[in-house]
Amino acid sequence: MSPICVQQQTPSCLSTADTRKEPAAAALPVALVRRIIGYLPLSMHGQCALVCRSWQALVPGTRQTLAHWRQQLSPLQRHSCRHLAAGYQDRIRPWLRSLGSPWFPAVERQHQELQRLHHALAGQSAPEQRPQALRDLAAAQHCFAALVHYSLHQSLITRGPHSLQRVPALDGPVCLAAFSGCSRWLAMTQKKERGQQQAFLRLYGWHQGLWRPEPLLDNPACPVVAQSVDRMVFSDAQPDRLISAQSNGQLVSWQRQPATGAWQPTPLVHTDDKICQIMANSDGDLFLQLRSRDETCCRRRLLIFHDSAAGGIRCLVSRDYSSLQAIVTGPCHQQVALATPLTTSDPGCVLVHIWQRAPGKASPAPWDWVQTPLDKDRKVLLLAYSPDGRHLLALLAGARAGLWFIAQDRSLQPRLDVACSCDAIDQVGRLLRPFHNSGQQLVLASSAHRLQFYEQR
Repeated sequence: MSPICVQQQTPSCLSTADTRKEPAAAALPVALVRRIIGYLPLSMHGQCALVCRSWQALVPGTRQTLAHWRQQLSPLQRHSCRHLAAGYQDRIRPWLRSLGSPWFPAVERQHQELQRLHHALAGQSAPEQRPQALRDLAAAQHCFAALVHYSLHQSLITRGPHSLQRVPALDGPVCLAAFSGCSRWLAMTQKKERGQQQAFLRLYGWHQGLWRPEPLLDNPACPVVAQSVDRMVFSDAQPDRLISAQSNGQLVSWQRQPATGAWQPTPLVHTDDKICQIMANSDGDLFLQLRSRDETCCRRRLLIFHDSAAGGIRCLVSRDYSSLQAIVTGPCHQQVALATPLTTSDPGCVLVHIWQRAPGKASPAPWDWVQTPLDKDRKVLLLAYSPDGRHLLALLAGARAGLWFIAQDRSLQPRLDVACSCDAIDQVGRLLRPFHNSGQQLVLASSAHRLQFYEQR
């Protein structure tokens, strides 16, 4: 009886597998399925591929194309496209449409999906459904930012020539200029007359195809509009926010008011020293490098503030250095590297400090540093991070260059020590993009007429 029983069960199982019904969607005509998928946003293509094998074969390879292209970008390039979506309506959409970009329909569909999810989340009343709604929104935002970035890239390399849009008549010579991450705002500092030392803030916005001046309000308790500006940077967390360093040591936040369109200033901190460098990251941290107003004094100070809309500004780091030879922030400003002499009397004995948020659950997490001493007579002229943030390059006195791997504990492990011509420095004192976007290749000028390539193995 046992053999008969086995023989009866086997055909039964096979019969069940053979007669399993395909999804009704698999019976739809191929042309109709392609039409359906063509109407859907990119963020829903993954769900289409899960319907059945026939649908999976018909889903276009757009996601794979974007993923492959983004892998070739540096972390900073991928990070910087996050706010492009905010400028889509005013700047990017009209431009792509005027060019007849083949990517415009896909971008537009994803934009409509993003708006739909925003409205759905705003009307969400069931708490248990909110986490999934947030995940769907995050996925849609990621797809939209990638599509916008890729469509702009393709339009720039395949269409041309492109025309430049002039800013309205300026008050005087331009000293500094900066675009917001969303590309809607342009900040400048301008001198009223040539030869004048003071430069004043001017803001422009892109409206109806033109750059137009933006109104700046003043703070009656602390007037800042008429003050000279030394440094400025747009917030990496809020594209409608500008941070300026006034010549008198005042740090000011400029926030655009949606109702009026005017930029409202808010004083953040004041220092007696001169603010000579200001940077911001997406976590709301502000990095300031200060120097004494006494030109004979080499003292420098590193300040790190956390700026949150809810809790105000809070100082996380305040450290004085007798001297700084070089300072640089890593990709996305999540790390700071600086070189400082052990003593001012012996600049050849150098310490490199790597600052980073300390691991922990504190909010905001504190910053701490790890130091690595360099070999004797290694005075640092310039520092530069690799695009992936894993290596630190230094241009050294004596026409040398050093490369270090940044270990997990932030200690520096030597990788290269080679001759390097000073021609590797441009006029503003930065290295001329020595790394490939992948961070795996490096090029240096070993002499005035020779380039040397290095590859990580």
